[in-house]
Amino acid sequence: MSAKERAPRPRRLRRQIAGTMMITALIAVALFGALNYFAANQLLRSGTHDQLASVAQGRARTIETGTERLLGDVAAIAADLGVSRALEDFIEAFDELENDPLDDSQLAELEEFYENEVVSAINEVGLGPVTVGELMPATNAGRYVQYYYTLAGQDGNEPRRCRRRIVLQRSECRKCRVPRNAR
Repeated sequence: MSAKERAPRPRRLRRQIAGTMMITALIAVALFGALNYFAANQLLRSGTHDQLASVAQGRARTIETGTERLLGDVAAIAADLGVSRALEDFIEAFDELENDPLDDSQLAELEEFYENEVVSAINEVGLGPVTVGELMPATNAGRYVQYYYTLAGQDGNEPRRCRRRIVLQRSECRKCRVPRNAR
């Protein structure tokens, strides 16, 4: 064998060794990449979970604080005798409204308002198929309040006020006899 024939053999061996090393390196890089991906994914998930938990705890504390503040305010207001008297006057006035039914045109106007403004809005946002009969107050007092306060605000008309309660249709307040046009 000559020297020329021996030379190609080490090159072939070098190529095999280089190829084997390259394949080994690629496998190692792929394996480390996969391990890093899963480790980073796990770290990100746990970090996200921790962040969401802290946001939820912050919101819960905010709700608890607001509720405690509201309960304190309600307790302070409820202790006031003026509030009790005002509530009694309101209940008395509301009960009086039960004897004032709406006429047919007013009732039709209220039903039209509910159909166009309330029912259509609820149905459009997908809160279920509801009807006017399900939402409109069943009592005369409830309908009276809805007609004169909700619909009155739609036209820009403001209710007229007397010392004790709001007067819209009557010529004077039943309690204080203040004329309707007086403020």
